[in-house]
Amino acid sequence: MGRPESFRENVETSSPQTGRYIASLDLGTTTIRCFIYNERVEVCGKAEEKVTLLYPSSGQVEIDPDELWGKSLQVIHGAITDASIKSKDIHCLGITTQRATFLTWNRQTGEPFHNFITWKDIRADNLVKDWNESWTLKGLRWSCSLLYGVLREKRYLAASVLRFFNIQVNLRLKWILENNETVKEHLSKTNVMFGTIDTWLIYKLSGGKVHATDYSNASGTAIYDPFIQNWSNILTTMLNIPKHILPDLRNSIGEWCICSQELFGSPIPVTAVVSDQGASLFGMCRFRKGDVKITLGTGSFLNVNTGNEAHASINGLYDNPAETSDLASSVQSSNNVYFIPAFKGLQAPVNDARAVSGFLGLSEETTRAHMVRAMLESLAFRVYQMYRTLHEEADYEFSSVRVDGGVSQNDFMMQMIATLTGKTVERPIDTEASALGCAFLAGIGAGIASQLCILSYYSILKLLSGFLTVSAELQ
Repeated sequence: MGRPESFRENVETSSPQTGRYIASLDLGTTTIRCFIYNERVEVCGKAEEKVTLLYPSSGQVEIDPDELWGKSLQVIHGAITDASIKSKDIHCLGITTQRATFLTWNRQTGEPFHNFITWKDIRADNLVKDWNESWTLKGLRWSCSLLYGVLREKRYLAASVLRFFNIQVNLRLKWILENNETVKEHLSKTNVMFGTIDTWLIYKLSGGKVHATDYSNASGTAIYDPFIQNWSNILTTMLNIPKHILPDLRNSIGEWCICSQELFGSPIPVTAVVSDQGASLFGMCRFRKGDVKITLGTGSFLNVNTGNEAHASINGLYDNPAETSDLASSVQSSNNVYFIPAFKGLQAPVNDARAVSGFLGLSEETTRAHMVRAMLESLAFRVYQMYRTLHEEADYEFSSVRVDGGVSQNDFMMQMIATLTGKTVERPIDTEASALGCAFLAGIGAGIASQLCILSYYSILKLLSGFLTVSAELQ
C-alpha cells in the first residue's frame, strides 16, 4: 500500500499544536513506562521505572501498591520533562496495564489492606484443585452441557468446560477474603473495595471518586461473563464474592476521570483504560476478524480478533533475547536435548500449574548452544501449541501473524514460529505496541476524531512500512 506524496508532505511539514500531545502510561509486570506522542505519532518523550516484585513466601508474588503509585506518577512527570513540554500541553492520558493482578482497599480511607497479588501468584493452588474436582463445579458443567444441547448458546458451551486456574483472579480473591483477617473484618461492614491495577490507578488519579474497570481488564478476573458483558451472578454466588466490592464496568474509551491539578500542575483527562494485550492488539493494527498477534515478553500471549462475538473456548539466561539467535543457529539441532518452559506451570491448553521447568536428554556431548537452542525451540513450540488450539476451534481462517515484545527480536524464534504455523510472521521495528494502541484509544476517547483519522492512517502506513517479514518456508 503506497503512501500518497501530498499526504506525506502535509503531515511531515506540520508542526505540533499546543495541547495535542497524548500521554500513554504502560504498566507491565517488570516495568512502568510513560510515552508522550505528538501529532505525527512520534515518541517525543519517555520515562521508565522498574517494578519491584516481592516474594513473601513460596508461591506468593506481590507488588507494593504505594510504590507502584509513586513510580507511576514519577514516569508521567519524567516523560513530560523529557518531551520538553508542560503538563497543560497533554490533551489526554491513556492507561494500559497487566491483567489479573489485584488489590483490596478500605472504602473509607482508601488505604490498601495488603499488597497487590500478581498474576504470577499461586497461593490459591489448593483451592483451584479442590474446586476443579468439586461436585459443585462438576454439576455446573453437566447442567450447562445439557442447556447447550437444547439452547445452542455459546455461553453454556463455555460453562460446560469451566475450570479454575491460578492465573485467574477469582480464587486468589476468595483466598484473600477468607484468610486476611483485616479484610474479613471490614467485609462485614461493606467497607472493602476490589480492583485490578487499572482500577486502583483510576481511583487514585480521581481522588477516590471513581471505582471502575474496563471490560478488557475485567475479563482477566474470570468473575466477568463476556457473553452478557457483566459480572457473573453464578460465579460470585458460587464463590461467595460480594458484588458490592466489585468496580463498575465501562468501555475502554471515554471520559474516565480528570487527574487532580495537584498531581501534575494541570488537570489531565484520562480517556482510555485498557489491558496490555487489548492495547497491543489495537496498536498492531489487528482490526479484522481472524487477525492474530503474539506477544513475547515476560510471558507469552497469543491474541486473536474474534469479531463482535465472544469465543467459547473448549480446549532467563541472557539480558538481550536477540543474543541467543546466532548461538542457536550455530548448531543443526538441539542434539536430542529438550526443555520444558514451565517457569510458572503450563497455561493453556495444558493448564497444569504444578508443571516445572527442566532439561531432558543432557549428555556429555551437550553444549551450551544445544541447551540454548532447546530453550528457544520450547518457546516456539508452546506458541504453536496455543496457535493450533485456536485454529482448531475457530470458524474462520487466520491471516498473517504479528509479533511484538522483547523476545520477538530473536530471529531464530521468529523463523521457527513461521515454519511451525505456516504463516508469514511480521515484526515491526518499533515493538511498543501496547503504548501505541493505548495512545490511539485515548485520542479517540478524547474526541480528537478528525485529527486521529489522519494520525492513525499515517501511523499505520509507517508501522506497516517498518515490518520485517519472516518467510513461512524453512530456511
